[in-house]
Amino acid sequence: MSDSGRRRRRHRGVPRAAGDLLRRYTDSPAAAATAASDPAACWPEVAGPLAADTMVLRVARSGMVTVACRSASVAQEVSFRAHRLRDALATACGRPISGIRAVIADHAMPEPPPGRPAPPGPPRPEAVDAAEGLAATINDPDLRAVVARAAAMAFERRWTP
Repeated sequence: MSDSGRRRRRHRGVPRAAGDLLRRYTDSPAAAATAASDPAACWPEVAGPLAADTMVLRVARSGMVTVACRSASVAQEVSFRAHRLRDALATACGRPISGIRAVIADHAMPEPPPGRPAPPGPPRPEAVDAAEGLAATINDPDLRAVVARAAAMAFERRWTP
């Protein structure tokens, strides 16, 4: 059998990590220029406080930027500022932007980070009475008050309405 009929085995050596293979593309000046010219990357600095309730959904070849808005009032605000935002975005990205289109896309927006939970309200009188009964054997009045308050809050969390 000749060499042409056989399959040739290529020795590839040790497998390389994907990060090493992609580094040549991500560390190049062309990659940095592409990231800098991306309107989605430039949007937070251009939009300012509006960036919290908006995000760039799509950039068409024509330069039309579609911005997703959390609510109708934010979409109206983006529409009113569209000319100034367009000029600022074109300057920041270094590429022509033909316009900005605001759409209401609350389903596409990421959830806002959760705020601090509301502090618990005062415990019910039954919880306070039960806690004071438990802390009655403590001689130090300051310590007794702290333990009674903590126990009352613990009782309040456990009781179901």
